[in-house]
Amino acid sequence: MLELICLTLLIPALCYNFQYVSLIQFWISLRMKNCIVSVLYSLLLISFCEAQSIPVTQNAHVKNISPNPPQHSFLVKTQGSNQYENIHDGLQDKHGNLWFGTTGEGIYTYDGKIFKQYYKDKGLHSNNVWCLLEDREGNIWAGTDDGICKFNGKSFERKYVSMPFESSMKFDGISKNPNFRKYDVWSIMQDSKGTIWFATTFGVYCFDGNSFSRFLDNDSASVRLGFQSNRVEYILEDRTGNFWFGGRGNNGVFRYDGKTMTKLNIKQEEWSWPLLEDSKGNIWFSNWASVYYYNTNQTKNGFTKLEGYTIQNTTRIIEDNHGDIWLGSDSKIGGIHRYDGKSIVHYNVEDGLTNNSIWMILQEKAGSLWIGTRNNGLYKFDGKYFIPFSK
Repeated sequence: MLELICLTLLIPALCYNFQYVSLIQFWISLRMKNCIVSVLYSLLLISFCEAQSIPVTQNAHVKNISPNPPQHSFLVKTQGSNQYENIHDGLQDKHGNLWFGTTGEGIYTYDGKIFKQYYKDKGLHSNNVWCLLEDREGNIWAGTDDGICKFNGKSFERKYVSMPFESSMKFDGISKNPNFRKYDVWSIMQDSKGTIWFATTFGVYCFDGNSFSRFLDNDSASVRLGFQSNRVEYILEDRTGNFWFGGRGNNGVFRYDGKTMTKLNIKQEEWSWPLLEDSKGNIWFSNWASVYYYNTNQTKNGFTKLEGYTIQNTTRIIEDNHGDIWLGSDSKIGGIHRYDGKSIVHYNVEDGLTNNSIWMILQEKAGSLWIGTRNNGLYKFDGKYFIPFSK
């Protein structure tokens, strides 16, 4: 019995030096006549040493890949899109269906079970879709590189826009008019009064439910400020009713209060996209250099750079149900960042994504995030795992 007590006391001292293991086992077998007891003590020695080992520090990034293989359907590319094309925009309609606009593959819908694809040979007049909107009546609008189309419940139909300087021409994509030019529709938004706004390569247009009109057509005061409506790519209405305009080619950003256009500069007249007004009233802007937010309570210069965020080419900014800000960028080290007001957390290919170039972030009503990347990749982030939904 004394020998057993001594052996037990010796084990912790020797377990960190494994060269003594065989010696201890030999001593046990020598002193114990019963070989079964010898085996039991050998097992006790090994298990005790393992329990005392120091854990290895893991990489800073944890692979957020679900251990269970996906059992859902996938978004499948059928139109030959390349690695540089992307899922560009998304929305969830009032019925809960998800809509994804892509460059190269048209539009996909997802009802929670299967994906359905609309492309040029299936009613959509272009496979390059820049933006999507569901209006108050539940109609789905799509902006493409070949004009505007609207979903009628079964298929997409073209919406015609006549330009003031070419009033006889309709942009129908097949016009024989020699002056015909295709036009991009970069973004669509509906304001608090129900008017739908379109940012296009031929200017900003408004649809009142009956007809289209060109915003501030030939307004000399706005022109003197440097406002170029054909260079507007994003339009945002804030909670006070002001409209914000920004895009590449417009130096600074522009604010319209319903009567007067005002120019505001961000760091030496850099262009910026107005992408979000958060729940605190801050308006978030991005450009290829950085990200800024505008505090309307400040009187001098309300633009503040997001400190600690050093990623360039930010393409998307959204706010989730918890008030956290999510930022997506189109760069090799970009990925997604979450800002909770105090710190920034970075997710990229080391966390389960297969592409760091982000062009869409959408939060569904259930709370999960949907992420669209280049190569028309689609992922669902449930707060723990990045789940692939594309092939």
